[in-house]
Amino acid sequence: MRKALPAVNAGRKLAAMDSELRQLADRALESLLAAFTTLTGGEAYWPLWLAWDPLSERIAAPLATLGLVLVLEMAWPAGWRPRHGLDWLIGQISAAAAWRLNRSLRSEATRRWRGGVLWLAAALAAGALGWILAGLPGRGDFLWLLPALALWSTFGLRQGFAQAVALGLALRRRGRQAAIDLAKVGGGRQGSLVDEHDVARHGVERLADGLVEAAVGPALWFLMAGLPGALVFVAVCGLHRRLAEGPHNRAFGTVVRRAHGVLAMPAALVAVPLLALSAPLVGRASTLGVWRGLASARRHPSHALGLSMAAMGGALGLVLGGPRRFQAGAPGGGWIGPADGRARAEARDLIPAAWLMATAMLWLLAAIALVGLAID
Repeated sequence: MRKALPAVNAGRKLAAMDSELRQLADRALESLLAAFTTLTGGEAYWPLWLAWDPLSERIAAPLATLGLVLVLEMAWPAGWRPRHGLDWLIGQISAAAAWRLNRSLRSEATRRWRGGVLWLAAALAAGALGWILAGLPGRGDFLWLLPALALWSTFGLRQGFAQAVALGLALRRRGRQAAIDLAKVGGGRQGSLVDEHDVARHGVERLADGLVEAAVGPALWFLMAGLPGALVFVAVCGLHRRLAEGPHNRAFGTVVRRAHGVLAMPAALVAVPLLALSAPLVGRASTLGVWRGLASARRHPSHALGLSMAAMGGALGLVLGGPRRFQAGAPGGGWIGPADGRARAEARDLIPAAWLMATAMLWLLAAIALVGLAID
């Protein structure tokens, strides 16, 4: 009889553990169903200040929607989604329009206001599309998929991470020219990529830009202005990448550069402390270096992108930007980062830079979850 007591007690403990696991599973299922309901709800894609209602919990809907989309973005394989998003489409359309609007025979004043008209048209079109899509949930069984996919398309975190890892592996295993060809696929200063150090610096710079333009920026503008705000921000980033650089776009891209600077600055101010929080969790990264390089951010044509570039370069002990070597001549450019940073970036710097970007978004996701739990 005494020998049977331990077995009975063990059975009771197992039954209690099984009951607790069932309760946890039921709660997890309820949470998933509630999260799915937020995606299909009418308040899921509007800004927080429109969803505020002290008598209900509608304010949690945009937070839950953004959290789910960020989880999907980080978990979804990079090869299973389209390589180009809304920003690329806007950039292609704007480049085709600029071919006719930005001819060198016209005066600088004419080209300046024509560029402003193109920016306004793109922003209005993106905002109108976001407004229409944000009103679709609740009007049909599967119409909520359209705004969810539109919000997801504004993020490029997973793709940027995969490209940085692929670029680092190409530098190590396949050689300099293969890495240069791979870097050119993603765009950027293609003519300036001469050696492996240029390629590595280019990869880190793209990650720093992507943290603002394809990660923190869309999330922040979604919370402040809903789906219309996120689409407008991404449209302006697409215009900025195609029309802001080069002497031919000096007048035509004036309005685009200023609009991008205004819209990207809040995201940059959030991205810098996220990088400072991420640095202790990533090998070969320094929290102090994040803050040491910020003074050089003004050397970048876009102060917002300069902040993220200076923070990421400082965390890794790198100076980014700088003069680029072309086949004929060397264009000027200021170094961005700590004064004692090294300019000879290497393939081994790309992996920590990619993890800095991913960890920063995990911190942002954790902050969104904490705010949602506090409201709930």
